[in-house]
Amino acid sequence: MNILLDLGAVILVTAIMLLASTRQSKKKRLTILAEADKNSPSSPATTQTMIPSSAMGSYGQATLKTKRDTILSPGEIECFRRLSRSLSPDFYVFPQVAFRRILEAHGGTPEQNLWLFRTISQQVADFIVCKQDMTMVAVIELDNRSPAEQKDTDKVHDKIIRQVGLLPFRLPYVAQQDKIDAYAAVLRRMYCPAAKESATQPQITLATNTA
Repeated sequence: MNILLDLGAVILVTAIMLLASTRQSKKKRLTILAEADKNSPSSPATTQTMIPSSAMGSYGQATLKTKRDTILSPGEIECFRRLSRSLSPDFYVFPQVAFRRILEAHGGTPEQNLWLFRTISQQVADFIVCKQDMTMVAVIELDNRSPAEQKDTDKVHDKIIRQVGLLPFRLPYVAQQDKIDAYAAVLRRMYCPAAKESATQPQITLATNTA
């Protein structure tokens, strides 16, 4: 009987000590987080973003920052301007669109759909072209790799784009305005009634839209 009482007392004391230790650790963490919040930068102009205080224990002193001031590289910015110049006002151009936002897998088992989706979900379209009602019509990719690196992957990529009913277009990383104008003329003949009526004069359009 005495042994049982002694054992119960030991268990009770141990439980009390663990509870006190837990409360002390929690108080210490709250103090650290409060200090981190107090010292975190509050200026909206900063390019660094502090990790939320709830995650500080997981990421330590790690922070996030923007890779660059613009969402596009200089070459992509120039291409975007040329595309907008050629396609406006009949079409809108959207840069850097993740395929997971516009594609989904269907028709197979849940596992098959998931694996198919994973083959494309991490890829990003350089530019998506939409009509004025935001219907997607084309995907434009910039070729900035060597032909040996891109030949096979480009074939698979373009096949997927065609399967979902969009037109795949490819441009060199530094695209000439006349080639962009030619793509714009194709899209207008396909999707703009006024352009279909004047389809016999595509050379005039290309000649008046030089870089």
